Amino acid sequence: MATISIQSTDTQNIFNQLSQYFGEYFKVKNNEFVLSFNNKLGNGRFCGRSFKDGITHLEIELTLRKSFSIQNYGQKNPPLYIAYCSRGHISHSFKTEIQKRVLENFRTGIFTNEPNSGNILFFDSDKHVKCSIFIIDKCRQNNSDGTTLITQLQNSLLKNQSQKNYIFISSYNLKLAEKLEQISVMKHRSYIRNLFLKGLVYEVLAIAVQQHEEDIKKHKLAGNLRSSEIDSIRKISEFIKNNPDRQLNITQLCSKTGLSPSKLQYGFKLLYGTTVNDYSRKVRLKYAEQLIKSTDLNISQVVYSIGFTSRSYFSKIFKKKYKCSPKQYKVQQSTVPIPE
Repeated sequence: MATISIQSTDTQNIFNQLSQYFGEYFKVKNNEFVLSFNNKLGNGRFCGRSFKDGITHLEIELTLRKSFSIQNYGQKNPPLYIAYCSRGHISHSFKTEIQKRVLENFRTGIFTNEPNSGNILFFDSDKHVKCSIFIIDKCRQNNSDGTTLITQLQNSLLKNQSQKNYIFISSYNLKLAEKLEQISVMKHRSYIRNLFLKGLVYEVLAIAVQQHEEDIKKHKLAGNLRSSEIDSIRKISEFIKNNPDRQLNITQLCSKTGLSPSKLQYGFKLLYGTTVNDYSRKVRLKYAEQLIKSTDLNISQVVYSIGFTSRSYFSKIFKKKYKCSPKQYKVQQSTVPIPE
């Protein structure tokens, strides 16, 4: 197995090492480093961006013909790493250990190492992997806000483990996959893009920290759900989002995945904090709000378009969500002044 050794958290240094191994030049635009490759090693893409507060975000998507690993070592003050897989999996071990720990898709790995040791991330051949790695390095921050942020992150996630080998794999979380996808597809340019990216990166870190705290507090991981079942639940949630005009029941949804009703409900409660029906109702209500705002459909037509049979029930739940009736909401939208 080939190994890329990186002795710095500097983005330029990381991409220099990646470029040497994959035999391709990287590009830098608007403070983003991008390296794409399609050769005998496989195909894929690395994207890296750093922020002034000492946070670096690496996006990795690849399919390799040969397994390889990335080894980071040698720092006297090791950074904190947060890794998340949206597709496939990666494995982790400390330089001084033989044991590997698998980071499955939709789970977050939080790790750091003792001084002058290191971490190794393993990427298997013939596997499509899409992951994000956040490097939080207090040695690279250069403003007071950064110091505060990084200190808070390390105190929250590491407690008293900052000088030891430490790894924690959180329970499944699909919210992170959605936020990271927003980062991947963002089309804004220059400083506008950078502002959005920084906001999204901070949001991702906040979700990861919250997940970690909940797992520690409850001492409960989603051991009753396999990775394949998590993926099925994610696909069901996407199906619901893509079909807001359909009134779907549990039996129909279960038939698409093979999951039992109890397993499907358990998964939605665990991952989204709600039942399948409430999740579907929320999606359809949001779709109805968009129809009211952007089309000439009357309220009865909107109710029909989202598969509801009772206009009074629709009005009730709409008013609870938007603090006014559907009709009042439509009037408000039509009276909003258009900027000159």
